[in-house]
Amino acid sequence: MRHRDILSEIFTNIISEKQAVELFDETFSRYHSGELTEIPSAYLCLSEEEISALVVGGVSYKALANWRYNGWPDYCKICEHKLVDKNWEAIGKIVHNGQTLRDIVIDFNCSAKFNI
Repeated sequence: MRHRDILSEIFTNIISEKQAVELFDETFSRYHSGELTEIPSAYLCLSEEEISALVVGGVSYKALANWRYNGWPDYCKICEHKLVDKNWEAIGKIVHNGQTLRDIVIDFNCSAKFNI
């Protein structure tokens, strides 16, 4: 079966964010029904870190594709401290001015997060 590099397709505008979500959901549904025997993340050409960013962190496909091809953030966007470890769970929960900061990496231990 031919693999689908979902982030490459997003990055090159072959598919939209909505189509990526549909492809992701369809792939996992096919896997759970037994129609697809390959691990979905491998079929979609996603690394463990990328799948964690999508599933746990809620990072958008577009942002993740940008990170893959232009470099992953290596510092907190709020306090500018170097990131030692990315805590994807924290990304989707931190809110700034009413907007979830899910498409940027924030250091979970950032002292500034409590003042946002």
